[in-house]
Amino acid sequence: MSAADTPSGARPRAGDGIETVPPLPAWIALAASAAVLAFLGAIVVASEVLDKPLLVFIVEPASIGANIWYAGVLSTTGALLWWSAATVSYVTAWIAKATGAGPAGFWLGLGVLTTVLALDDLYQGHEYFYRVYLHLPEEVSGAIYALAAAALAFVYRSYLRRLPWTIALVALVLFTISEAIDFLVEEGDTQYVLLLEDGTKFAGIAAWALFAVWGSQAVLLSGVRRNDGTRLEIP
Repeated sequence: MSAADTPSGARPRAGDGIETVPPLPAWIALAASAAVLAFLGAIVVASEVLDKPLLVFIVEPASIGANIWYAGVLSTTGALLWWSAATVSYVTAWIAKATGAGPAGFWLGLGVLTTVLALDDLYQGHEYFYRVYLHLPEEVSGAIYALAAAALAFVYRSYLRRLPWTIALVALVLFTISEAIDFLVEEGDTQYVLLLEDGTKFAGIAAWALFAVWGSQAVLLSGVRRNDGTRLEIP
């Protein structure tokens, strides 16, 4: 069939059954551009208000001070895992909304919760920001996060049973152990205690990301078929 024979309103295909990606809507391009400019503007404002050099807000943390390129490798890798899980959750929510392959609300809620946890972990939310600026003790902020996760699990409990919920449970247990070490062990103890605390948290982040990635198959593989016409199932 030639281009002239393509039915009116049909989306063009690139061949071999692969759909051509539609053009990016102008409003998304404008919104993304505005967000980038707003972020850069916020950095300039923060530099003036806090009376800190722009360098502090721009370069990698490892390049400030001791200039050790591998400084903070554990926390940095943990942040990458947080954002990977958040991104997968948002994409899955979008596809679930478009296809009806699952409750978009669950994946959107998971993405928002993961984003908040990522920002907290990356910028010392419960350790400094909440406590200093919002006068919110660590115990309270931790309880809020736990209640948010419990509420999400309760609302979508029937759907959650179809997902690899045991991985999410492992993540929550690891987070609990990490927080327990933080509260029970006094600051200034050995570096190995810190490794145990942050290492346990890192393992929890990895399990959280694995849950998001593996569980997303429930939506992303829904209705997908192989070349021979058989349906692709989650192993």
